[in-house]
Amino acid sequence: MPKDDLLIGRPKPQTLRLSDHPSYKCGCGCQLFTNAYVVKKIPGLLIGNPDMKEAPVPVDMLPIMICAKCGELAPFLKDDKGFMEAYAKITQDPDPEKKPSGEKEGGLIIP
Repeated sequence: MPKDDLLIGRPKPQTLRLSDHPSYKCGCGCQLFTNAYVVKKIPGLLIGNPDMKEAPVPVDMLPIMICAKCGELAPFLKDDKGFMEAYAKITQDPDPEKKPSGEKEGGLIIP
């Protein structure tokens, strides 16, 4: 089948020129953003390493971008209600009185 036949009834693909579109800027004026991670303290036993009391585990399921100059959250993320709700949950420290899921009195972990 000729390549042109695949496009019948479909709009012609558009060429995207990035120079035709504005860049996001941080409040400090910087246009550079970098990836950042929330790092959780996970008991070594939960990640299969009983020799470690706790291990640093980066949470990479929530893409976080911060300004490369001042470290502020990217403005387009601050405006995203769904992102901010997820960010608030993931950065919230647990209640020290509440036991983590899977942990019983005496520190025994139940898989």
